[in-house]
Amino acid sequence: MPGSPGPRCGFRNREALDTARIVAIGDSQTWGVNASIDEIWPSQLGQLSMASTHTMGRGGYAMPQYVTLLRKGLALEPDLIVVALYSGNDDPWEAYRTVYGLPHWAKWRLPEASGLDLSNDPTAAAAAHHLASAARTYEGAAFVHAADHLGPSGA
Repeated sequence: MPGSPGPRCGFRNREALDTARIVAIGDSQTWGVNASIDEIWPSQLGQLSMASTHTMGRGGYAMPQYVTLLRKGLALEPDLIVVALYSGNDDPWEAYRTVYGLPHWAKWRLPEASGLDLSNDPTAAAAAHHLASAARTYEGAAFVHAADHLGPSGA
């Protein structure tokens, strides 16, 4: 069924690609909940740029998963990787909850940080607030650093 989970590890792509000019990484916003495969932003980006695009988004993913996906995305030898951050849940606290709350991520933990309650740390709280504000400022904006060489050739 076109647009269903499929090619390449259950991500939402029409076909499995050995290479892609653009790789899109993110959570449910990238997966495109309640949208057809042609309506999701990675597909739209691929159509507008006329470049082959590979989507690597899953609902519930957060920054730790994005790092893992980045390594896999690089294997597709892209010209551009776009990591979509959603300020509604892609914040430092979500990354902390993922790494320190799920056993699978234990190898990422810093021994001295295990069990810390960062909610009472004014420095960490200020940093988290700053990052969340910055994310809200740029939410929805498109940053394409390699746009000058994206186009029909090699798409």
